[in-house]
Amino acid sequence: MAVDTVITTRTVVFNDHGQLLLLTRSAADVYRPGGLDLPGGAVDEGEDFAAAAARETLEESGLVLDPDKLMLFYASSRVGHNVDAGGVINLVKLFFVAQATDSVVVLSHEHQGYSWYTLEEAIAQTDHPHHKEVLEYLHDNGIAIEYWS
Repeated sequence: MAVDTVITTRTVVFNDHGQLLLLTRSAADVYRPGGLDLPGGAVDEGEDFAAAAARETLEESGLVLDPDKLMLFYASSRVGHNVDAGGVINLVKLFFVAQATDSVVVLSHEHQGYSWYTLEEAIAQTDHPHHKEVLEYLHDNGIAIEYWS
């Protein structure tokens, strides 16, 4: 049986005050309605991973990021269930970190709110176990500390 592979990106975006952006998913969302989220989504076929992360961040938050300034810092994979397709997939998640040059957020229809948090606050607030793990990894390894210290 062939299993499709879906590659997604998430971006930990810091503002000039050392705070990171967490979005609040729409209450109508099928997957984790009202949950806290990092900007991100699926990589389009043939798309550069960093370009996909910048595009998804722009689409979901209105923040413009330079793909050349994004840093890949964490990757994971697992076999999972695709809510949209209703089948089993290989899911690859790529996590980038970036600093926004602007902190004016314009939400898409996918999200109903947002907040800027210190890294420690974001770790405590996030309700997604994998995102918590990724943020703890960022913190514990001092990755991009110049963005959040």
